[in-house]
Amino acid sequence: MKPAVLASCCLWLVGCAARPAGTAAEGRAAAVASATRASAPSSAGGLAETSALAPPAAGNAVSSAPVLPPPPLLNVKLVQLLSVPVSAIALGEGTRIAVLADVPYVGDARGLRPLPLPATLRPKPSEVDDLGIFFGRDNEPRIMGRRRGEAGERAVYLRHLPGGWRDGREEIGKLG
Repeated sequence: MKPAVLASCCLWLVGCAARPAGTAAEGRAAAVASATRASAPSSAGGLAETSALAPPAAGNAVSSAPVLPPPPLLNVKLVQLLSVPVSAIALGEGTRIAVLADVPYVGDARGLRPLPLPATLRPKPSEVDDLGIFFGRDNEPRIMGRRRGEAGERAVYLRHLPGGWRDGREEIGKLG
């Protein structure tokens, strides 16, 4: 399994494990009750002070869900590599990554480099693309999707080779 996929699954599991048990209705009811208690005036004329971790006072109706400790903090460092809008990201073998923006990018642990499309493969001003990016068996990026224009809709399948991008619909046969 790819390390990046494994890391994503682990983050998802950690996020799910931190979710308190109970139904969605119980969660909404507890949130409403908590908000009501926090905004209700106390006998001293101020706001009632309650804590989610404090035991319930005698006579208060509180959900029987156990109070869980806060989830552990993850030490994650985020670094912005591009300052352009991105529509898709693909993970390849090792540290390879491909990014689909107005100009596609490919990179690895050393950084990203642009792989501009030739003018013949770019959409015309009257066309709209709905594309994704992925890696092929040769660990080179592919762009696939559809292009809509005045003449209708057509399939797009672009393949990157050492010489640059080219139409690669023959690679997928009748699907192209």
